[in-house]
Amino acid sequence: MLTILASYAQEESLSASENQKWRIRKGFENGELLNLRFLFGYHITKDCIEVDEDTAPVVREIFDRVIAGESFGDISRDLNGRGITCALGGKWCAQRIRETAGNEKYTGNAMLQKTYRNNHLEKKQVTNTGELPMFYAEETHPAIIAKDTFEAAQAVLQRMREAAKDRPRPQKSEFTGKIHCPFCGKSYKRNTSNGSVGWNCSTYLSQGKASCHGKKIPDATLR
Repeated sequence: MLTILASYAQEESLSASENQKWRIRKGFENGELLNLRFLFGYHITKDCIEVDEDTAPVVREIFDRVIAGESFGDISRDLNGRGITCALGGKWCAQRIRETAGNEKYTGNAMLQKTYRNNHLEKKQVTNTGELPMFYAEETHPAIIAKDTFEAAQAVLQRMREAAKDRPRPQKSEFTGKIHCPFCGKSYKRNTSNGSVGWNCSTYLSQGKASCHGKKIPDATLR
């Protein structure tokens, strides 16, 4: 009986999941911007998406600084130092600067179905690399930056990706994930600076000593 009831429950879950996915994908085909709740630079409600005039200038500043060649780390440290927070109140980091500069939604257009859920049981969000069709919808909401500005930023990101191809992939160490910062709790990362190999807090490396006072441990001392 338990097996039969579990089978019914699983089929009902699958049916509900498939119905929801069908509704979402039909919305994408029609150019509907679905499930957008938080995006820095915008004020989003159930009925409309409006430019937030308080934070939109920060978005334009990020694009201008990326195009000018400033590093993501320097930009994030400056924004954090000025007390500017992300959409949900978190701190800026290099990855968030990269994601902002690569987000086509700031042009007022949207690439839909960039991610999807792998199945109705795990419900893990994964990147769409061709498994499902993607849809490019134009003028779905007000723009913050011009399309030319966005394309200039994409050229910078593409050059960075090309340069990263030739870099050797970082090797995992027996210490990876085992050392944690006593100040912020983040994991320590292996870092080479001025020929000296050591380990330091990932927050310190990405945001500077203003965000964390983690101390560097020389690799030889750690071993």
